[in-house]
Amino acid sequence: MEGQDWSVHFHPMAEVYLLYDTTLKGKDGDQERESMAVVMTTILLANIVLLETFLPSTKVFIWRAAQGILPTYANLLSRHIGSHSDCPICKCPVESILHALWECPAAKDVFCASTKKLQKMEGDFSGSFTQFWGMSTMVLSQRDQAILAITMRCIWHRRNKFIHDNVFIHPTQIAQQCILTADEFASAQSTMDDSAPSLTSVVDGGEGWKGPPNEFVKANWDAAIDKKGNCTGIGVIFRDTYGDLLACT
Repeated sequence: MEGQDWSVHFHPMAEVYLLYDTTLKGKDGDQERESMAVVMTTILLANIVLLETFLPSTKVFIWRAAQGILPTYANLLSRHIGSHSDCPICKCPVESILHALWECPAAKDVFCASTKKLQKMEGDFSGSFTQFWGMSTMVLSQRDQAILAITMRCIWHRRNKFIHDNVFIHPTQIAQQCILTADEFASAQSTMDDSAPSLTSVVDGGEGWKGPPNEFVKANWDAAIDKKGNCTGIGVIFRDTYGDLLACT
């Protein structure tokens, strides 16, 4: 099977959530819901990759949160590690990812000292970080979303420092430092030359790879079939305008 070359643009998120809601209304059973949840997570992860206002380390952190692989006590207990799922700070019976990063009273204290948009953001997300993050892309500016992501990462680091070192950083200190970090990174990004030429790499056959337009991501994929082993393999690579690797399978 020949490799494919796609250019993908994932905005706006509102259309994706409308599709998700109307699809679930007409179907029953866990299989349909699980399939749509996988689609939603994939779209959200692609949007995280697209955001140029995010520090690379913050992108990785939010990616892990959206994948549900942060080692909260609830996640550890589900993997038979540890003896309880309580939040180490507020003692809530279930420390989900959304609880640790947003719902915990200690996390709320941090956001109360952040931007006005983050102070006022509310909603019932049923404990789902994916649902929370998807809605945040619809109501927040890129600046506020970057501040949200950086703040969540710092809240996670504060949680770990409290567990291991019994040190608890003041919420205002975290909030103000995260705002400063987001603004400094955005300022540095704005100085980059938007007209920089796309990278070209030679592939089989002598053809050159061309980058997508600004704010687009190009997905190249290929697949192979092993008839004897009765298995199939597929690989996908996402790159931006400059040819930088963003994600791959």
